Amino acid sequence: MTNANFIALALGATLLASAPAFAADDVAELKKQMQALMKQNAELANKLQDMEKQIKTIDANVGAVPKTFKVVTAGDEEGTIKLPGSETSIGIYGFIHVDAYKDFKGNPEQNGGDWAADIGKQPLNNGVDDQRKGKSNLTARVSRIGFKTYTPTEMGILRTKLEGDFVPGRLRVRHAYGEIDGDWGKLLGGQTWSTFMNLDAMPETVDFNGHGSAAFVRQAMVRYTAKLGNYGELDFSIENPENLADGTLGPQNSPNINTRPDLIAKWTKTFSRGFISAQALTGQLKARSATDSGTVSTWGFGLGGAWKITDKDNLMLQLTTGKGIGRYIPAAYYQQAYLDGNLKAYSSNSWVAGWSHAWSDTVRSNLAYGQTTIRDEFDKTGGTEESRRLSEGFANVFWAFAKNTELGLEYNWGTRTTYGDDSAGGIKYKGKRSRVQASLQYNF
Repeated sequence: MTNANFIALALGATLLASAPAFAADDVAELKKQMQALMKQNAELANKLQDMEKQIKTIDANVGAVPKTFKVVTAGDEEGTIKLPGSETSIGIYGFIHVDAYKDFKGNPEQNGGDWAADIGKQPLNNGVDDQRKGKSNLTARVSRIGFKTYTPTEMGILRTKLEGDFVPGRLRVRHAYGEIDGDWGKLLGGQTWSTFMNLDAMPETVDFNGHGSAAFVRQAMVRYTAKLGNYGELDFSIENPENLADGTLGPQNSPNINTRPDLIAKWTKTFSRGFISAQALTGQLKARSATDSGTVSTWGFGLGGAWKITDKDNLMLQLTTGKGIGRYIPAAYYQQAYLDGNLKAYSSNSWVAGWSHAWSDTVRSNLAYGQTTIRDEFDKTGGTEESRRLSEGFANVFWAFAKNTELGLEYNWGTRTTYGDDSAGGIKYKGKRSRVQASLQYNF
């Protein structure tokens, strides 16, 4: 018997006991009322049972929430988080960066180099640009933002990257590619560093452009990497051609024509204290003007490596030679080919050596020096400024004085020497750069 039934019977008994006498009709009426009260009580009991079932259902659902609700968790790679309901990890990275410099010799502003070093356009001592001294400049255009993803697939790990900076005064694409990495090798498609580069053998500089005698270019490509086990890795890539003949950039501008992509192969072998690599490329330059036309094959070969000689010291070296590869070597960028009757490709040799030293966990320094020699002189018209030898040096220190915050200070210098000016009795012109530069960077 429920508590409600008991209360109803007790109430009825109390009424009977307290009444001296009831007529038969009164008793019948009382019975009727008691039956109605018991019916209402039964209905109330059923409602209570229904409510208890609902409460149990709510409790069960609340208890299941942690099992079905996906919260944000750490991703599979450092600096990433897992997307809810997905196996993809995503990360955002970048930095805010400000550069400041002071020129002591040869400001190249009128030749297009208003902030980063460009030894191929260094003003010569036969013009007013070389007389400009003391220019100062500050810029934040190097600031960068990027997105990366990491996704397990049946063929291996899929990684993607989309990165941009503000170097031209607006947002531009630096990297935009995807790569699948599995036991069978790696397949990359998109825009990133050229396979002809040795990025890990490139000395670190405060200057954005870095050393002009090191191979340095980003471009669109499709690349396959074969994993050779103890024998290293072998890369094969098809990369975007960008013809620069007669001082005009193609393919959008006449007279340059790109008819086939550059083909590049690279072998890399890592070991406990560094790596070595060898790379080769072949391509084609083609140009046509109203009076002249020509086609010339190009080739390039490079060696590079880095060696950890102590726990705090690293040595780096790059050697590059080729014909018509000025687009890959910044110092030789303006001398790729020349159209005069037919198309002629410039030959060049380049080298860069670097040393890095860690003074502590937060302070490091770098020294770098290198040179590019152009072996051909094609434009012998009066007053020309064809470069013959270009050299640069960099000495810097970086101090990570707070978490994700770094200060850089650098002195860099350079010399550009031309072939003799036939119209001026074979005079060789020279331009010199002398610059102090600082940077402040906040990483995120």
